[in-house]
Amino acid sequence: MSIPGQRDIELPLLRVLDDLGGKAKPADIYPRLRDHFPSLTDADQEVTLKSGANKWRNCIAWVRQKLISQGEMQSLARGLWAITAKGHERLDRPGTYKSPTKTQRQASQPAGPILKFIENLLPATAKPVLQEARERKKPAGDVEGLRERCVAADHGADPDCDNNRTRPGG
Repeated sequence: MSIPGQRDIELPLLRVLDDLGGKAKPADIYPRLRDHFPSLTDADQEVTLKSGANKWRNCIAWVRQKLISQGEMQSLARGLWAITAKGHERLDRPGTYKSPTKTQRQASQPAGPILKFIENLLPATAKPVLQEARERKKPAGDVEGLRERCVAADHGADPDCDNNRTRPGG
């Protein structure tokens, strides 16, 4: 057998997370996920990409990223994956689920796809970034606007202010 397709890995990955209590580290996920594909050989799991990365784990990482963008998984912290309520809904209705199109995903995210992605990726650290982006109503990647506001508000003593390193004499 060759490595399963990404769509074939989606539900088993959500099931594994559910079986592990809703959140787990990748090191705990990989072996359990492999059990869902009995025809996957040890040789299949040893295949590497040109970059040297393991192809099996790389494929799982891409599936995880897709599930995060669909709101079915989230990253609670570095190296800690979790299933969301939407992921549980998908597990409850696996036969009737249809993967949303990109347009449908964007339409269902009123905060915008970039903000939702940031929120799902690292929710604990995303709060200040999201708040600032929503206040400015500009894309979250607009660092220049943040720098100008820090200077204008004289946040020189603020450890979160990027201008501590760029202000003259500071």
